[in-house]
Amino acid sequence: MALASVAVFNSPAAHAASCGGAVGYPGDAATTVEVANGMANGAIAKKLPGELPVMAGLVESGLRNLNYGDADSVGFFQMRTSFWDKAPYKGYLKNPDLQLQWFTDQAAAVRSNYIAKGKGDPATSDATYGVWIADIERPAAQYRGRYQLRIKEARDLISQTCPDLVGVNVLAPTSS
Repeated sequence: MALASVAVFNSPAAHAASCGGAVGYPGDAATTVEVANGMANGAIAKKLPGELPVMAGLVESGLRNLNYGDADSVGFFQMRTSFWDKAPYKGYLKNPDLQLQWFTDQAAAVRSNYIAKGKGDPATSDATYGVWIADIERPAAQYRGRYQLRIKEARDLISQTCPDLVGVNVLAPTSS
């Protein structure tokens, strides 16, 4: 299966906020507001809630591209190098675009799985975002509840540059 590229952190020169379009990765020293803006735009471009990667990144790394973590976990989403540092995500630590692509690919796969199993679309309620993220990140059972606790903070960060990206309805029209 070919993976679609996420055009979010792909232009290092762009530092201004973008709302609903591609945003350049402002670098590893970027503010959390700048990173949240890029992540939200990237998720929405993939028809996912903008809050998802921001909530996950807040928990996993404080929205920093960490070169360390538990065991061999690194990056914004603390991806395990022993598992994920191969095609199509090879070199992801130095390429935040690949990290966001990994997250949105996983979010879309989990979403499809929910729907296929008759569990409904997790995008229908922001009250389920934390469970959705936990099913992407797969933390130990005692840590699954920590993602939902970050929804307000994620929305606050996103709304500092793009208030119109908060709560965007990403549900594709369904045919009956």
